[in-house]
Amino acid sequence: MSARDDKLLRPRKSDFDPYGGCLDAMHAWKNFGGLSVPEAYAKFCDLPDYYQEDFMFMGGVAFLYYFPVIERYILESHADSSNENEVDAMWILAHCIRQQFDTPNRQAVDSIRMRALDVAAHVRNNLSQYCAEPIEQQRIDAAWAELQSKLTQNNNA
Repeated sequence: MSARDDKLLRPRKSDFDPYGGCLDAMHAWKNFGGLSVPEAYAKFCDLPDYYQEDFMFMGGVAFLYYFPVIERYILESHADSSNENEVDAMWILAHCIRQQFDTPNRQAVDSIRMRALDVAAHVRNNLSQYCAEPIEQQRIDAAWAELQSKLTQNNNA
C-alpha cells in the first residue's frame, strides 16, 4: 500500500466521534487523528498510560484502524519492575477493547473479534511477561478473562 493510499484509509474526525459531541472521542482524535499506524504506535509507546483510554472512546472505524497499535504493544511488552504503569496499561487495555464490543461500535469492530481473543489468550498465558507480582497478575488475568467471556458470549449471540 502506498503512503497516499494509507492516507485515504486513515479514519476521519467523524470516525473518531460518529455520534458528535463526545469529548473523550475528540481527545482521541486530537492525539491520534491523521496518524499512520506506525506513527500512532510510536506515540502510544511514549506514554501508554496517557493514551490508553483513547482506544476506549474512539469510534469503531477508528478503533479498527488503530487496533494494531495496542495489539503490537501488548504482544511486545515486557515486565519492568520500575514501571507500574505497564501493569495498569495491561489492565485498562482489556477494558478498552471490551468497551468497543459493548457499544454500538460492535458491528464496526466485529471483524477483529478473533484477533482480540488471540491477544487475550496471549496475555492470560503469559502474565509474567507483564508483571512479577501475583496479585497484579490476577488483576490483569481477571480483566482479560472478562474480555474473553464477552467476546465469546457476543459470538454466540
